[in-house]
Amino acid sequence: MHQPRIGLKIIFISSLFWNSYAFCQVKLVSWNIQNFGIQKKAKIGLMASLIQDADIVMIQEVQIDQDGIDAIEMLELLLEKTGKNWNSVVSKPTNGRGTECYAYLWKSSTVTLIGKPWLESTLDYYIDREPYMARFMAKNKSLLLANLHTVPKKKMPWLEIAELDRLDNLYKKDNLIIAGDFNLSSTNSVFEELKYHGLYPALNNLKTTIKMEPKGTEKFANDYDNFLVEKAQIKILKSGRIDFTKKFPTLKEARKVSDHLPVYLLLN
Repeated sequence: MHQPRIGLKIIFISSLFWNSYAFCQVKLVSWNIQNFGIQKKAKIGLMASLIQDADIVMIQEVQIDQDGIDAIEMLELLLEKTGKNWNSVVSKPTNGRGTECYAYLWKSSTVTLIGKPWLESTLDYYIDREPYMARFMAKNKSLLLANLHTVPKKKMPWLEIAELDRLDNLYKKDNLIIAGDFNLSSTNSVFEELKYHGLYPALNNLKTTIKMEPKGTEKFANDYDNFLVEKAQIKILKSGRIDFTKKFPTLKEARKVSDHLPVYLLLN
């Protein structure tokens, strides 16, 4: 009598598990593209190459006029030339001082937008550039994203960041991720306070803003760009920054793309 081929069965089941595991991965990219408008059209091809592996892209500092909308549409068009279907949406201008637009781009073959994105008006009083919210479905898991750009450091962004627990209270049933340019290091004590609400920075002490000139071998200045993740509900596989400065002879040239690097988050 032949013995059952248990080993092969285990290998086969294991293979199915890992294929399913890989299928469930979602990659987010957040990027403050400084003053993003169609005047940067010569750089948009490079931008598309940097973010094409993402499933969802969150952009801050989109110009509030038609130039900003045209730039996002051009970026979407160039992303589609990679052979994948992409969609995009641009917010209305934010309501407070230093107004700007936000944008989302997403790969429609891997994630689905649920409903219509919205500027979170309940935070108008507390945050100058109120976050731009959107729900996405990835396989059978939903994500609620908040696209955010706080005030500059001289205007005390920690006061705005301290109010982000309101999003956690408003959307208790959602798997929440807040991403963008916080204009503040993740070592600041205000981020410790958010941990009590289950929101943890995905990047720690990873500088993401580009210096005007390198200081020795150091090219980067501040760790401002980050993701705040509800770690109890969301599994982080990997996070980091995308360093495009290597493609340019000088930091001055690189900063013509943006003074911030894109940051990414890979989720299970």
